[in-house]
Amino acid sequence: MQAAVQTHARTVPPAIDVSILIVSYNTRAMTLEAIRSAYAETKNATIEIICVDNASSDGSAEAIARAFPQVDLVALDT
Repeated sequence: MQAAVQTHARTVPPAIDVSILIVSYNTRAMTLEAIRSAYAETKNATIEIICVDNASSDGSAEAIARAFPQVDLVALDT
């Protein structure tokens, strides 16, 4: 990832080439593999991954947070 650029006393994040949104429900293994694949296939791009977990009971949100702390995780509880 590129470093943030400092301009006029405010920090500007690097430009994002691709935003990836993953919505999951009780698909821990599949979601983890999707995230791994996204990072593997986008080595030449700056990406952000947003994952929305719909109150999974299989530990999906915890596994995603543990394996990929850089992913923006929205863990819904209902």
